[in-house]
Amino acid sequence: MKRLILVGFSLVLSLVASIPNLQASASSGPLDTAFCTVIDSLPVTISTPGNYCLKRNLVCTESDAAVIIAASNVTLDLNGYEIAGTAPGSFSWPGVWLASGSNVTLQNGTVRGFQSGVLVDRPVRSSVIQSMVLKDCSHLGMQIMGSGQLIRGNRILNINPGLGSAPNYAEAYGVIDTGGSSRIIDNDVMDVSCPSGPTSAAIGISAPGGFSIVENNRISNSATPLDIGLSCQGPNSVAVNNRVLNANRGYVASPHSGSMVCRDNLAVKCTTPYTNIVDAGNNH
Repeated sequence: MKRLILVGFSLVLSLVASIPNLQASASSGPLDTAFCTVIDSLPVTISTPGNYCLKRNLVCTESDAAVIIAASNVTLDLNGYEIAGTAPGSFSWPGVWLASGSNVTLQNGTVRGFQSGVLVDRPVRSSVIQSMVLKDCSHLGMQIMGSGQLIRGNRILNINPGLGSAPNYAEAYGVIDTGGSSRIIDNDVMDVSCPSGPTSAAIGISAPGGFSIVENNRISNSATPLDIGLSCQGPNSVAVNNRVLNANRGYVASPHSGSMVCRDNLAVKCTTPYTNIVDAGNNH
C-alpha cells in the first residue's frame, strides 16, 4: 500500500488552522467529523494545516509510521478509535510521528503495537499530546525530542522490548523527554519492563532535556519493579505531586546541584526513594 498524502480543503479548516493559539488551547473533546478531513487508511502523511480525524479503527500493515504529521497548525483527533500495528512491537517505527511544524494537537484515541506510540521530532515546537492511550510498544510509549511540548492526561502501558521481533531494545521508557522545556502533567504510566540483562533499564518517565515541569503523574509496575520511576538528569527541572509505586529507585536526578527540585511527591515500595534531588519539602 502506498502512503497517502492528505490535504485539507475546507475553508472552515483553513480559517481554524490560521489561528495557532487555538490549536494549543483546544479542549480534548472529540471533533465533529463533519468539520474534519477523515483518515480512512494507513499509512498516511498529513502535509497541510487543518483538522483531521478517524471514524473507525485502523490497522497499519506497512513497515512504516502509521501517521506522519509534517505541517503546522494540525489537530488529529482519533475520536476514541485505535491505530494499530499488525502485531505488538513488530515495527521499528512510531505509530504517530510528529516530524515537523508547530502547534500540533494529537488527542482522544489509542496507538498500539509499534516501536513507540508517539514520536515528537526535534523540529516540532509547542504541540499538545493529550487523552491518548499508548500501549503494547517494544521500546517507548512516547519520545519527545522537540522542546516546549505539553503532554497531559495520557495512559502509557505495557512497554516491553520482549513484545516483538524487531529489534530487541535494552531499555524501555514510558515517556522520555530529551527536548526539554516541556510540561508532563497528569499521566498514568503502567508496566514498563525489560528482559533482564547487564545494560537493561525500565524507566517510567525520564526528562533529561531539562527545564521541564513533571507534575501529578502516577507511575507503577504491577510485577517486576521499575529500575527508575521518574528521572530528571537535565538541569533545572521540577517534580511536584507525583506518585511512584514499585521501583528500585523512585526519583533520580543528576548529581549536579539544582537538577531536579522535588516537592509533595510519594515513593511507595521503592528500594531507594530519592537520589540526588533538591528536597523542597513533603516528599515521602
